[in-house]
Amino acid sequence: MGLVMRVRRFAVAGLAPVVLAVAFIVSIVPSRAAPGSGARGQTDAALAASATRLHGLDNLRAAIDAVPSRYGGVATEGDASVTACDTGNDTNASADEGPTASVDNAIAALRQEGAAVTVKPCRYSLDDLHRVLAQVTASSLFAANGVTLRRWGIDYSANAVEIGVDATPSGFAAKVAAQWGSAVYLTVSPSVGLQSTTTMR
Repeated sequence: MGLVMRVRRFAVAGLAPVVLAVAFIVSIVPSRAAPGSGARGQTDAALAASATRLHGLDNLRAAIDAVPSRYGGVATEGDASVTACDTGNDTNASADEGPTASVDNAIAALRQEGAAVTVKPCRYSLDDLHRVLAQVTASSLFAANGVTLRRWGIDYSANAVEIGVDATPSGFAAKVAAQWGSAVYLTVSPSVGLQSTTTMR
């Protein structure tokens, strides 16, 4: 846009000089970016790639959930960093053969879309974790020790069940470890309503 200023000074009898400024717009030339170019195009491409990875992540979770006796779930940091937990349990290899191939295919597809996928060995399968979770929520151990269970759920990144309590009196952590071992870990949660975090991923 070009702007030309013309300034004229007028003198009126008995009054101080008055300055009038008159502005004229000479031209307005809007800038137009080519469709799909520049920052907007880069943002659109990034969003599309993210959406594709999220769809692939859903496919991987479904494939892993179909083999709960072997896999321990999926942990993510955003949509571009994915960790799949594999116990390597092949005791039911004939039944798991198809679903295991589905997991491999889902991992390959995610990697092709730019996600960094790591398969790490872990101790507890989804079956193990859900079994422990059910035991935790039904246990009388907490009330017997004057402890209130505040939150609970599967932490897929830790391959363990998180147990959130209002306090950990002396000796309580040892009792929890004796009951469930490394399949659980304790956290102290604020005094809020009960909260299930079973879908923590």
